Amino acid sequence: LYVFQLFIVFEVARSLSVLFCKMIIYRDLFSGDELCSDTFPMKLVNDVVFEFTGKHVVRKLGEVTLEGANPSAEEFDEGTEEQLESGIDIVLNHQLMEMPMYQDIKIFKDWIKEYMKKLVEKMKSDGESEESISKFKKNMQEYVTSLLKKDRFKELQFFSGPGDNAADGQLAIVEYRQVSDTEQPIVMLIKQGLIVEKCEVTRVFMPTTHCDVSVNNSSTAKEYYFAIVDMNDRLMFELNISKKNDFDSMLLKQLIAHASLDIVDEAAAEQSHMMIKQVEKYNEWNISAFVTSSGVRFLMLHTAKNDEGIKNFFIEIYEMYIKLAMNPFHRIGEKIESPAFHKRAQLYGKKLHSQCCVTRINSQTSVKKRDTVSSSVSSTIKSFPD
Repeated sequence: LYVFQLFIVFEVARSLSVLFCKMIIYRDLFSGDELCSDTFPMKLVNDVVFEFTGKHVVRKLGEVTLEGANPSAEEFDEGTEEQLESGIDIVLNHQLMEMPMYQDIKIFKDWIKEYMKKLVEKMKSDGESEESISKFKKNMQEYVTSLLKKDRFKELQFFSGPGDNAADGQLAIVEYRQVSDTEQPIVMLIKQGLIVEKCEVTRVFMPTTHCDVSVNNSSTAKEYYFAIVDMNDRLMFELNISKKNDFDSMLLKQLIAHASLDIVDEAAAEQSHMMIKQVEKYNEWNISAFVTSSGVRFLMLHTAKNDEGIKNFFIEIYEMYIKLAMNPFHRIGEKIESPAFHKRAQLYGKKLHSQCCVTRINSQTSVKKRDTVSSSVSSTIKSFPD
């Protein structure tokens, strides 16, 4: 009996790997997005900015390795095709989204001015003393002035949180510096704009692809490609919600979308509502559409059936498009270059692609499940083939 019990314990240990640790999560004060954690080397600078030291990694898709954890204990299902992702570990772990529009110094200045105003108002409403507020303003002024130095600013990268309200929160600013003879990414976050959350993390990896308990969900990747085309068949905007963004892949998606326009127009003429579900299919790509009253076509190429999610995505984009169309400085039919539109579209794309895969247990024993599958969402303006 004793030998049998040992055998059972061994089999369970072999098939189940558990990582358990305590850590501090740093969430955005306004958006609630998880931006970083104390599992990364960090320091507080001038009582105003946290600097987290990350590193570039290449790893299996969906893998989240905590600093100091044993990677060999986090085994993946050998029966599935391996997919890799690369990038800054902090960015990948917390699903941060790159926001290249803030590399425009004017856009960044406008953002930091508004964000500072929000922080100061929040400090006042929380009863902070005038002395504390004045000290914060002074330290922030020094920090921002340092960032805006020409030679420094052009090297910075900007990221936002992954949630729907990320536009309300702060930007994670990344700068590469020499650390111990190697160049490493430093992620900077404003201390006053963070909420500190103590929690315990339990991650369970089993030899299964069941989404409820494992980050090892290597089922067929969901891919989406979205385009806005005007009534004259001119591309106004496109969003690639996919890991495949090479030239050939993008060209194929554009060709499929362009070829579907006549079928979409015919389907729109036969019905009174805007939404057209799966009007066409080409190989693995299904094509859904949304046609506005003015004849502007929203096209969605997708490999997974997700009617409700796509419908909600179309509605959210349509609401943004209406606001843009009412802007007297925007001409209908022109390419959409609004940074705010791009950022919101990326957030909605991230939401469409997301899944729930990680279990987190905090110190008050409440359980939350989150997705750790990173997607590469790029938003670029290109031309349709003639």
